Amino acid sequence: MVSSLTFKPMTAADEAAVIALSNHVHGDNYLTESSFRDYLARGITHNGRNLNWLAWQGDTLVGVRITFAAGQWPIDS
Repeated sequence: MVSSLTFKPMTAADEAAVIALSNHVHGDNYLTESSFRDYLARGITHNGRNLNWLAWQGDTLVGVRITFAAGQWPIDS
């Protein structure tokens, strides 16, 4: 039997798990401590809503959704 997924906002406490999964899936150094912290900060809206989400299956991280909030990325010229 497969357990259900639980979705939770990503926080600084998730850094090690998110980096490990991201680098396992995409290759070494895809995500670093520095880029994790930067992306986490960029995912917070002007009113404090966290747009970054994690999918957990029991105690195992199985998915990461990193989303930059409006105004948190460079605009093309």
